[in-house]
Amino acid sequence: MSLLVDTPSAGLEEIQRSAFFVLFDTLNVAIAKVNDAWVASDESFALHTGRPFVPVLTEAVLPDNFIEGHRPSLIEAPIDNYPNVSVMAYRASPGPGSELYDHQEKYRVNLVVETMVKATEEEGESVCNSRAKRMVQAVNTCLMDNPTLGGVVSGFDGTPTVSVTELFTRKDRGGDASSRGARAAYGPSWFWQGGRLEYVVRKEAVMPTHGNDFRAPTYEGLSVDQI
Repeated sequence: MSLLVDTPSAGLEEIQRSAFFVLFDTLNVAIAKVNDAWVASDESFALHTGRPFVPVLTEAVLPDNFIEGHRPSLIEAPIDNYPNVSVMAYRASPGPGSELYDHQEKYRVNLVVETMVKATEEEGESVCNSRAKRMVQAVNTCLMDNPTLGGVVSGFDGTPTVSVTELFTRKDRGGDASSRGARAAYGPSWFWQGGRLEYVVRKEAVMPTHGNDFRAPTYEGLSVDQI
């Protein structure tokens, strides 16, 4: 599928925003479905290992925790900003065969989705680790179910690269800045873990033509009889 456009554009922010809307509108539904799908496996794991059954419910993402672009400050954000999802389109490269067409532009655009989940100290590290993996599963489900991102791109170029980070421990500072003084007071510990999905999407844009696109050659300095 090629899109008809008036001006050439790699469409980085357009693609980024379209992917953002897909996740904003569908991710929490996908998270609920992933939670349901894992219940039987979690129960089987507990039975097989003789351990207590601990349900792992990946938390829904609050509206303010869907982020456009790269946001490094989230690493230091308070616990209320977790879980969160960031969407960024950051590079467009010429697609194969793009040089063969005068009125068509083909791009391969790199699209990244980064996730961060949390678990309390009581829930434990293993719950945080499972949430991290199930969150990226839910994200990928949303995007694979919407391959054109609402009609903005032609589709995905292959399957994504998916990874999760190591697990980190945090303690939020308690009180306001004036009350903390030189020795900050800290709240209870909690865990967070990140995920990253890297996609390549195809954007094919067709420039509109106006009238007859054929141009006869011109020969400067020659009269009609001399041609």
